[in-house]
Amino acid sequence: MDRSILDRLLGCQDIPGTDEQLKALATRVSELANLNGPQWVFENRRELLRQWRVALGLEKIDSCK
Repeated sequence: MDRSILDRLLGCQDIPGTDEQLKALATRVSELANLNGPQWVFENRRELLRQWRVALGLEKIDSCK
């Protein structure tokens, strides 16, 4: 899996997940960059990474927001 997509678009190298999971994330992040632009992905990277950790079960959804 080419991690450079995630490194470039999210500005982060320490992303949890298996190679298969990271490949799926890279595909989705690439789709978001195509739809909204790479700058949008970078500006929203914290929320995207939080949602990724929730999807992996590493973080709980805060329903009080």
